[in-house]
Amino acid sequence: MSRRLPSFPSLRAFEAAARHLSFTAAAEELCVTQSAISHQVRILEDFLGAPLFIRHPQSVELTLRGSEYQATVSFLMDGLESATQEIRGKDVSGPLYVQASAAFASCWFIPRILRFNRLYPDIELNLSTIGTDESTSQQPFDVRINCSWEEPPGSESEAFISSGRMPVCSPELLKNGPAISEPEDLLKYPILREDESWDRWDQWFSVVGFEEPPQTTGPRLENPYLTLRAAEDGQGIALSPVIYIAGKIALGTLIPLFKAESATKLFYTITFTKNWKHQPRIVAFREWLHKEAGPRSELDGSVDWLRAKTGTDNLTI
Repeated sequence: MSRRLPSFPSLRAFEAAARHLSFTAAAEELCVTQSAISHQVRILEDFLGAPLFIRHPQSVELTLRGSEYQATVSFLMDGLESATQEIRGKDVSGPLYVQASAAFASCWFIPRILRFNRLYPDIELNLSTIGTDESTSQQPFDVRINCSWEEPPGSESEAFISSGRMPVCSPELLKNGPAISEPEDLLKYPILREDESWDRWDQWFSVVGFEEPPQTTGPRLENPYLTLRAAEDGQGIALSPVIYIAGKIALGTLIPLFKAESATKLFYTITFTKNWKHQPRIVAFREWLHKEAGPRSELDGSVDWLRAKTGTDNLTI
């Protein structure tokens, strides 16, 4: 006699949404859209014949039956994860040395470290940032994450995520300042520029219709991490990689000003040490990175991706 059970995707979506009490956070964890989580939860509720969530405009809460069901599903998921890890993790252990830029490490990688540790508790992750001096580039590594304006050639490197850039600022900056409704209005505020090798403001102004790069005021900072931090502190407007700002927009520390992106996308690439395919911990890390990044086709449509990740349509152009 066959088992009468709900689909695994619906159970997985429910478990994540119930654990976070947020469809948006569940979508972020599972690398899908918020609407996909909602759809799977509806499928499960229809299968059970009972509502599992009480839906409010900005939040959700579990019903009594939902809370009881969560306890059972979470227990089973924990057991399944443990059994899976016992098989997969026998040879996936030891130190793993990862290098990344300060911006990528701070804005994208660190918020995901806990998920990696839960999946691979026996891998000792060692993360260091890539500096501008020669000593950093000479340090040994297992995996190095770089960013460039072109996809990398060669078999030892591969692109795993790409991102355009969008202007963002702190909501505090706009509270007592002039309104922003057109791209020209950005010039009423400090424009946070980066080192010339990274700065793409002139390109962005061209995309939105400027015939010549406008004169701007504001400091020039070394890298995207510094401009993003300055923007969060209300020091001006930054042109930030879309993959760095989704979580900050969802939290309300940044707001997107226009949906137009710089024409050139940044490619984030993985470079491996030699013979990496024979080292299970590196193979596991690579698979995890690609899973966290999501499908390339989804990320290449940065505006749609940002809207899905944040659940906001507050993109004014």
